Amino acid sequence: MSQVKDIYLCPPEHLELAYSINPWMDPDDHFSREKAMSEWKELVSIYQELIPDQLILVPAKAGLTELCFIGDSVFLYGDKAVFSRFAAKERYNETEYVMSYFQELGLNCIRVPETMSYEGSGETMVWNDRVLVGYGQRSSAGIDSYLSSF
Repeated sequence: MSQVKDIYLCPPEHLELAYSINPWMDPDDHFSREKAMSEWKELVSIYQELIPDQLILVPAKAGLTELCFIGDSVFLYGDKAVFSRFAAKERYNETEYVMSYFQELGLNCIRVPETMSYEGSGETMVWNDRVLVGYGQRSSAGIDSYLSSF
């Protein structure tokens, strides 16, 4: 079984604060895409220095304004890629784009059922060989049971 151990980053080329889907997003707040790009490039530079063979840059796509938060779209574990089912319709197309990208890598791709919402690595992490899952505003109660089924 292949193990996903890479770092996937997507540049904030199309990042916008055009809508509000959570308390931290206010379209009236000052926002600088240039600053976001500068900080992203600095992060990439650090990863390229430390783990160049594990860094994979996923291309940005026009219209997917939050794609730079790529971890929200997918949770990678072992040879599996579990794809999000965003509660916010504004982010739905991100999952489709990221799913097509990871299918090309040959991973075992799993999509969360339509009856649940789930935001990938934004809600899930591995710690001490255990998968920890949160739920609430962005992910459905019961997502932990669903994820433990495989």
